Amino acid sequence: MPRGLAGIVLAGLLAGCALNPPRPPGDPAAARCLALYDELDAAVAEHGATPSAPARIAGFPYLRVDRFLADFRTQNLNPAQTVAWLTRLNVLDQEARRVEWTSLPEPVRTALDRRHAAADTVPAALAQCAATLRNADSGDPERLALIREVATELSDLVRRPAPNRRV
Repeated sequence: MPRGLAGIVLAGLLAGCALNPPRPPGDPAAARCLALYDELDAAVAEHGATPSAPARIAGFPYLRVDRFLADFRTQNLNPAQTVAWLTRLNVLDQEARRVEWTSLPEPVRTALDRRHAAADTVPAALAQCAATLRNADSGDPERLALIREVATELSDLVRRPAPNRRV
């Protein structure tokens, strides 16, 4: 499958999850964190740039997935390994968010800092939010299953051989 077409198919698969978004964590701190991610994503969509990879995980804005980490979805992970997997998925997101953050115009970054990170910066607030959301998700089997489901869709897509291509 040509690279551009694979990206379109992947976006469709990930968007499909948005039709049935996962139930958000019930913690008020997690809700504030999700609001921060939503506002940052809106600002990036309007004013910035986002990397095409790693792939976002719909409904889990603090996580992104690549082929390597998608393979862990089938493993029977113990709680510590699950937290480590979620942490690594978050590291991918943090790396992508650094690109997004620096692509935003300075006035947009300043406004986001004032609204969401009075004592620090939005990137620092996102790191704290990632820990909050990871703690909520690691104890929620339903949400963990949804993370694994999206990782499965990504893994299945990128493993298909390209048509008419000799290997």
